[in-house]
Amino acid sequence: MEFFRSQQMTYLAFTVLDEDAWRVFNEIGKLNAVEFIDLTPNEPVYSKLFTKWIKRAEDVERTLRFFETEMNRFEIPIKKAKDPSQFLELVRARARTMERDERFLFEDLEREVQEADAGLSRQIQAFEAALETRNGIMEHLAVLKRLADLIAPERSGSLNDSMFSEASALINQSFHEAAESGGRFKIVSGCISANLAQKFQRMIFRASRGKVLTFLDEIEEKFVNPKTGEKTEKSLFIIFYPSGDSDAFRSKISKICEAFNCNQYDLPPSYSDLKDQERTRQEEFHDTQRVLASTKTLMHTFLDDFAKVEKGVAAKIEFFKWFFAKEKLVYHNINKSQVKNKATDSQNSKLLHAEAWCPTQKEEIITVTINNLVRQQSQDGDPIVADVDMVPSQDQPKRKPTYFKLNSFTEFYQGIVDTYGVPRYEEINPALFTCVTFPFLFGVMFGDVFHGSLIFIFGMYLLMMKTPEPGSNMLVLYPARYMIAMMGFFATYCGFIYNDFAAVPLNVANSCYSITGEGDSRVITYDKDCVYPFGMDPIWYICENDLDFFNSFKMKLSVIIGVIHMTLGIFLKALNAIHFKKPYDFWFEFVPQLTFMLVLFGYMDFMIFYKWTIDYTQPDSKQPPNIIKLMIDMPVKFGKVEDETLYGTGNEQEHIQMILISIAMLCIPLMLFPKPLLLRRDYLREKANRGEGFSELRQYDRDEDEPIETDAFVGVNPSIEEDESESDEYSMGNLMIHQFIETIEYVLGAVSNTASYLRLWALSLAHSQLAEVFFEKSLEGAIEQDTLLLQIIAISICFVGWGLVTFGVLLGMDSMECFLHSLRLHWVEFQTKFYHGDGVPFQPYGFTNLSTEYQIRTEQKFENAKADPAGY
Repeated sequence: MEFFRSQQMTYLAFTVLDEDAWRVFNEIGKLNAVEFIDLTPNEPVYSKLFTKWIKRAEDVERTLRFFETEMNRFEIPIKKAKDPSQFLELVRARARTMERDERFLFEDLEREVQEADAGLSRQIQAFEAALETRNGIMEHLAVLKRLADLIAPERSGSLNDSMFSEASALINQSFHEAAESGGRFKIVSGCISANLAQKFQRMIFRASRGKVLTFLDEIEEKFVNPKTGEKTEKSLFIIFYPSGDSDAFRSKISKICEAFNCNQYDLPPSYSDLKDQERTRQEEFHDTQRVLASTKTLMHTFLDDFAKVEKGVAAKIEFFKWFFAKEKLVYHNINKSQVKNKATDSQNSKLLHAEAWCPTQKEEIITVTINNLVRQQSQDGDPIVADVDMVPSQDQPKRKPTYFKLNSFTEFYQGIVDTYGVPRYEEINPALFTCVTFPFLFGVMFGDVFHGSLIFIFGMYLLMMKTPEPGSNMLVLYPARYMIAMMGFFATYCGFIYNDFAAVPLNVANSCYSITGEGDSRVITYDKDCVYPFGMDPIWYICENDLDFFNSFKMKLSVIIGVIHMTLGIFLKALNAIHFKKPYDFWFEFVPQLTFMLVLFGYMDFMIFYKWTIDYTQPDSKQPPNIIKLMIDMPVKFGKVEDETLYGTGNEQEHIQMILISIAMLCIPLMLFPKPLLLRRDYLREKANRGEGFSELRQYDRDEDEPIETDAFVGVNPSIEEDESESDEYSMGNLMIHQFIETIEYVLGAVSNTASYLRLWALSLAHSQLAEVFFEKSLEGAIEQDTLLLQIIAISICFVGWGLVTFGVLLGMDSMECFLHSLRLHWVEFQTKFYHGDGVPFQPYGFTNLSTEYQIRTEQKFENAKADPAGY
């Protein structure tokens, strides 16, 4: 039962020389079986032994991310890596190709990346410089061409801007005057971002008080940002200002241009010089284009080398990313070791001590792996020092990690449970029961043959499809494929019980009722010897009291399921108490809680079943009693029955109910007082006898996830020492307050949780009523058309609308609603009966689940290492 309780864990100690640490930890990482404990959490990260290697790996990773950014900018495809096992084979193949030991690959690949980075950086700088030059030439050409249009009268008619064409003569005159020292106007021209052009024009107007003439025009060509590669739009401007106060105007305009990050360009003194300069800049533009093309080719050569697919597995850059993520993971775990002392064989060597948790089943594999490594290295003439031993239980950490062996079926259900809280070590795992109860409760709320079949078919499609590619829309739903298929199965099963097929009953077997007559003279006759074989008789869907009948049935079914579900949780609490040797939990929590549940709500379920066995249609039968009123009268009137009795005589039922309510009332003080009193007694007794704390008390500490093992069902552990904080925490007042809260929470929760299961009835009713409304307002009217042709046309039109609302509302919104309500019933109503959920997950160190995203998490921690050394 590896899934019922977490696997047993063993605490191992590793001893290794620092120079051999990489080999040992690299082999252990291939097993994916241990979780190393940080033995120096308060030591600053930057002072640890192998931090320099981590920093070097992070530097390489930053370079690789830079390469990847450039590859994306130039649209070079990158084949991503999928399977870490294939990556590990690539590492071994690269080591064989280079005829190097794997531990030396770090420096070789680091050097290769650095050399590529140096060459690529030079090319990128040249490319960006050429691109910047080209942008400047394009801007200058745009200014020159626009100014040529403005000052050439014969070309003014072709201008789109009528203002420019009307002012062409004035501008022509101003341009020639501006070229002369005594002219009336001076000219400033340049380019600005298109989104800032209007603000720039207003600023110039305000600063000059309207004494300048500013022309703006958008440039048709797009400009490429040298750094980001994004295309931007720009506008050119030409400003004429009076020459009388030219220095002041020029200074103001220049400052505004600097503020708006404008590029300014000088203009030639004449139209002919302007055309000559335009031709010169055009030639420079073509030269720059050739430089850009050649530089881009060289850059592609560098980047294509890192995009090459190695061994058909992944691109070279992906291999590098995986490799350095693996190396950083190795060194990060080595840094969790503690330097014990100097080794005896060398003054430069250090002896490292590491401790780790591992599943007991894998202890032998780890030991054999280390021994084989030591033996193999000795045979190769490169001996290493490494040893592994099991740490005694008294020296182990108190909190053991929780580990379950999961598969593709159980993994998603375990994720649902872990979202609420990870199970304590060896605590019963709710996921085992959730695998069945979660989709079943969903089916109770979503019961419909047609809708459930669609979900089941979709789940089977997910089961048969291959693993989706990264970025696929199915990637989110694929891990839940088994759960979706089971949800669809149980929804279909409950749909057959409700006899509901998209609001249409199925007459699979002959009804037990016969109908004679029509309209008001219609008579329904029941065959007393007939029993409908499965589910609901379809005749109920055409009765006037159909809603009352289904409400009554589903309401009773909901509380029956709820009581069974919660009782299961209480029994699991008993199994936990026995397993962890907690007798007080068993006798003073499980027993009174189970009794309280059964004498009240178990009795309610008994009355429901008993009432179903009575035929109240007989002429001499009595009026059926109201079970809800009977349940309310039990605590309010101490079991007195004022209306019709359900069984026996009135006095017999009253006496039984008085006994049951008395037992329920007795359970409350039994849950409240004995446990804290007994714990306090044992604590004081142990304190007087040995001066030490009582282990049983520590077992009930809600902050501890692991009980202290004892030899007997009730016992003490004299190894636990008492301190003042424990004495205050375990005072009588604190114990009574805690137990009072637990008791009140259970008593009130027993009522509210039972009522909470009525959501099964409410959601099922809502689903069936929505389906009925959608059918009546769409397809029913189309089916009732007079002629076949009208029926075909109407059904064709209405089916589209019916399908859209069915898919959007029932299969989309309502299925999500049922999913969330089923989740709540498990987290609150079921798991709170026995589940603490404050365990520590087992996170093994290994390469099986290695991801290239590891470097991001580690790098973020490293940045905060000086501020919080223990947080690394």
